[in-house]
Amino acid sequence: MQFHTHAVITDHQTDKEALSQALAQAGITAEVYALHMQRQASLLASLLADLPANQRRATRSTFDRWVKEGIAWRDDVRALANAYRANNPHEVGGVVMLIKGNVYGWKNQLRDPRSEVPGAVAVSSEGQIFVAAGGNDYDGAEYWALA
Repeated sequence: MQFHTHAVITDHQTDKEALSQALAQAGITAEVYALHMQRQASLLASLLADLPANQRRATRSTFDRWVKEGIAWRDDVRALANAYRANNPHEVGGVVMLIKGNVYGWKNQLRDPRSEVPGAVAVSSEGQIFVAAGGNDYDGAEYWALA
């Protein structure tokens, strides 16, 4: 049996369930991950356009690896957040906070990104992942990016 990995590029408003149903109706069996990878897709498109045809396959393989790494990272982050929530049932809702792959706490809501260093991660109780981006370690991050 042969399997193919495909990435569906979406915006942050894409309904994962609706996408899953549409794929199923089209006869496509797929695990849908809500990946918003416009930057990576744009980079891939520009790389492919500039390469000879015989080199495009390696570039596509690199993009496939990025997708798999992105899925694995999200799964790992969600697993850490879920473990924290299981051990702290009194902290309902809110976001579990991580830095460099380690949980450092919980907040009742996503707060001002300037209170976090760039790269900090917040995982909501619904599984949404936000990454503090921009800024610097001294002044804090500039915004939350949906990962």
